Amino acid sequence: MTKHQISPSVLVLLLSSFLALAQPGPIPPGPPGAGQGIISGQVYDQDLSVPIEYANVVLYRQRDSSQVTGTVTDAQGRYRLTGVPAGRFYIDVSFIGYEPRRIENIQLATAAQIDLGRIQLRQTVLAVKGVEATAERPALSYQIDKKVIDVSRLATAASGTAVDVLENAPSVKVDAEGNVTLRGSQNFTVLIDNRPSPLDGSEALQQIPAATIDRIEIITNPSARYDPEGVSGIINVILKKQRQSGLSGMASADGGWPVRTGTSLLLSLRTDRLNLFGGGNFNLGRFPGTRLTDVRTWSDSAPDTIRSFSDGSGIRQHRFWGLRAGGEYRWTGKVRTSLNLNYGSRGFGSGQDASYRRWAAPGANDTLVQLSRDTSHHGGDFIAANLDHIHGLAGPEGHQLAIAVSYRRMYGNERSTSILLDSLADTIISGRQDRQSGPRQPVDLKLDYTLPLRKEDKLEAGSATALHNALSRQEVWEYSPVSDSFEFRPEYGYLVNYAELRQAFYAQYAGKFGRLGLQPALRVEYADRVVDAGDSGRFAFRRWDVFPTLHASYELPAGHQVMASYTRRIQRQRGWELWPFTTRMDAYNLRRGNPDLRPEVTDAFEAGWQRSFGESRVSLEGYYRVTNDKVERIRTVYAPGVILHTAANVGKDYSFGAEATSTLVLARWLNLDLTGDVFNYRVKGTVAGADFDTSRFRWEGRASTEIRLPTQTRITLSARYESPEISAQEAEPGRLWTDAAIRQAFLNRQLVLTLSARDLLGTAAWESESRGQGFYNYFKFRRQSPSVSLNLVWNFNNYRPERRQPVETGTDELGTGSQGEFGE
Repeated sequence: MTKHQISPSVLVLLLSSFLALAQPGPIPPGPPGAGQGIISGQVYDQDLSVPIEYANVVLYRQRDSSQVTGTVTDAQGRYRLTGVPAGRFYIDVSFIGYEPRRIENIQLATAAQIDLGRIQLRQTVLAVKGVEATAERPALSYQIDKKVIDVSRLATAASGTAVDVLENAPSVKVDAEGNVTLRGSQNFTVLIDNRPSPLDGSEALQQIPAATIDRIEIITNPSARYDPEGVSGIINVILKKQRQSGLSGMASADGGWPVRTGTSLLLSLRTDRLNLFGGGNFNLGRFPGTRLTDVRTWSDSAPDTIRSFSDGSGIRQHRFWGLRAGGEYRWTGKVRTSLNLNYGSRGFGSGQDASYRRWAAPGANDTLVQLSRDTSHHGGDFIAANLDHIHGLAGPEGHQLAIAVSYRRMYGNERSTSILLDSLADTIISGRQDRQSGPRQPVDLKLDYTLPLRKEDKLEAGSATALHNALSRQEVWEYSPVSDSFEFRPEYGYLVNYAELRQAFYAQYAGKFGRLGLQPALRVEYADRVVDAGDSGRFAFRRWDVFPTLHASYELPAGHQVMASYTRRIQRQRGWELWPFTTRMDAYNLRRGNPDLRPEVTDAFEAGWQRSFGESRVSLEGYYRVTNDKVERIRTVYAPGVILHTAANVGKDYSFGAEATSTLVLARWLNLDLTGDVFNYRVKGTVAGADFDTSRFRWEGRASTEIRLPTQTRITLSARYESPEISAQEAEPGRLWTDAAIRQAFLNRQLVLTLSARDLLGTAAWESESRGQGFYNYFKFRRQSPSVSLNLVWNFNNYRPERRQPVETGTDELGTGSQGEFGE
């Protein structure tokens, strides 16, 4: 255990180190007395007519080719070179996957300003032994405010879901049941096409087929313009879209072993003013494995330790289907309206058959042998509707008012059954079934105003209103040996009403001052939460919160750029964590909510540096996060051999670390992607009246190589390792994943076939140890491995997701300021 605490001065030292590392040396000065001029313009994709973000723009003297200055383009493809002396120059513009372009004979007078307009770049065609292959962006790229995963480059995720894509993403961890954590927390927000998802967190990601995803954006430090919910940030899933006129579509099908099957269909129709789309998907997966538990409980009043050891088989499964449709109509060049509808159903389940051996030690020598059969299922239907209207106002380009309305309704249905049987007589000893059901209906209204200022600055302001209502009904059924059936027990049932109102106002200014870009923002939010648990009480919670954020970037010559940011975010608990009732997870595990939970509030600092070397790229990012009122899942002894799971505010946690990533183009046919994350995690506070202070150094590493053959064949090999992890009561050992895939394209990439294998070495087991006052718990689950899947994707008419376009502009949660459902 450690007693020291990382001070904020360490963050300053880290940022200073980044700045020192990125310094390229002085810019050659102009002639004595010369004024300083400005050269600006935009960089666009020649074929798609969309801006290219983060293209390198470097200025050289015409007479001796000496470098003067440089920068990178912003999200609108714009660049601005300031402090340029008078003289004659040329500019080199480049970006990964595009042919570089040189603009020569640029004559700049003293203190003059030149706008070079649009510079068009053409996507590169690389010759490999006489066969042409289109160059592409790296699978993982770092941008000013986010990490972007190009899903088309991840052959190992072709037949999975968004969760499978994120398994190899930095800052992300996925457990045995497909639960995703971002920077160590499951508290993050999921957006789909910049709009609120109808589901929350991992459930939303588990129902999106990877074949329909264009890219995933991981935003760990969002500005105050976003909803501050989700202390670890935002995961924004951008779906594939049509960008050419006419009727197009995409269909996919996949199957695998163990049981895994899925299919999806997407149709799009685009005209000058109207864009329509519709589609659906289905996915079924079953993942069998083996499980083992070792539980020990004791107390000061009892001399014996009750030990329960079990081993057996288990299975995790999911099943979901969904339909989506919508469109966008452009009334004029500045006015457009879009509507998106989603309807579907999801189901997640698990089951286990285990042999239990229970005994007291020291003491009685008799061993009680029992069989346990436990099943659980949760899911239900969902529907979501998002209406967006953007109205351009008089004045400069981008002066607009945007209104967004979102309605979601998720019906939850959860059932868990636990049965104990006599191992000799094969008769039921005891059994219980817990059922929970009820709808959840969030409604969100957002109003945004944008006013461009100067050439590159803008002021944004707006308001957001959220109304969330939920109803949860609990029913308990117990086994009766008299009737040999489950009988309803009304005395254990309950009904809970949950209501929450949030009202927020924000203002944000984005400006550029020479090489320095600043984006300060402030959000003020009022929240009113009421949990009505009937006879158990009515629990109200009201508070005001202020969420300041600041993002800064500084452009250095030769494509260097450093960034830094500070944000504050919040996580408000919902669902069973607040219900003051006890429900059964299995024969020896119960859970109970805590309606007095306070929200977690996180202050996060980040700093980063990026540099391109031709087609290769290196990025380095450091972060420091402090969470107050940290909520942990707590275990206590409920009865001899029985563990109670609940949640409590335990204190604070601290994360301090750095992430590095590099995309190395070793040859025209060979890429190597390396990612590393090292950090120190510390959590301290009080659990069950006892103080604790625990810390551990952790690291994660990922390596992926892609081999491109001249037959439109790609071979991908990847490995990932996670070091041990801790929390207030729990510790997990390290894990290693190894995956491989081969992808073959046919018919000019209209037909793509992918064969992938996951966990080749069978080392990705989920294992944990937890300790607390009066108990010890060990758990291990190993999936059947390796798993193999075959995926087929067909793109017809003019739908071409394989032809890589630059990242669209705009990243706000409601799509305002973006290119809409189908791009510009």
